This record gives sequence, C-alpha cells and structure tokens, in this order.
Amino acid sequence: MLGPDVPGAVERLRGEPGGEIRVWGSTELIRTLAEHDQIDEYRLLVHPLVLGVGKKLFGDGFPHTRFALVESRSTASGIVISVYRRAADA
Repeated sequence: MLGPDVPGAVERLRGEPGGEIRVWGSTELIRTLAEHDQIDEYRLLVHPLVLGVGKKLFGDGFPHTRFALVESRSTASGIVISVYRRAADA
C-alpha cells in the first residue's frame, strides 16, 4: 500500500535496492507518477483488437515528457510490444 502520499512513497521505493517498480493497468497511478516525473520507461503492448471505448492512457492533460523508442517487436499472435525510455534531452 502506497498511502496518501503516492509520489513520496514511490520516491522512497526508488531509493531501495531490489529492481524495477512496475505498474500493471492503472491509468490513474501512471498519470500520478507522470505528473511527478517518476516514469523512466514505458512498455506498451498493443493487441490486435478494436473495442471502440475505454480509458485512455495518454488522455487530455497528460504531462509532456520526451521518450525514445528503444525496442519494438511483435508476437506470433500480432501483439506489438514497444519499449520507450526517457530521452536523453528530456
């Protein structure tokens, strides 16, 4: 549990040993972390399925940050996996 000060809790976690902090499927948490410049990498999976509606990860008002594509591949089922990391000039 991160508690009421999410950016502070994440900053404390980032200072501890143990590897990556991953977020799976929480657009609200991702937006909060982006607003506090706490995202270093996005790993986006695009599935070949059109739903027409749903939550937007990068909706209106999402903080502007520069990321560079560092890897892109597809699976046999057509899923495209793209990895973006913070750009050097960000």
